[in-house]
Amino acid sequence: EINELAADSAVEVYPNPVSDRVTIFFGNGFTKATISVFSSNGTIVFEGDISETSLTTIDTASYSAGIYFVTITTDGTSTTKKFIKK
Repeated sequence: EINELAADSAVEVYPNPVSDRVTIFFGNGFTKATISVFSSNGTIVFEGDISETSLTTIDTASYSAGIYFVTITTDGTSTTKKFIKK
């Protein structure tokens, strides 16, 4: 649980609310991560792998307005953040 809390505090999702793109910042270093974006009804709208970066951007221009959840999985730890699409 301590690792999950540390990972959660090291991930920032901004801006919130979003319009055309959402940026995900990783405060702690990692070698590989999987990012999944889910709509409020549980549909996966984006899934991808990233490696050795502290910042990534996802194009949200085609997303419908509403609430979305970003799950970042790295080193066996998952963190979920919420954002709102305007």
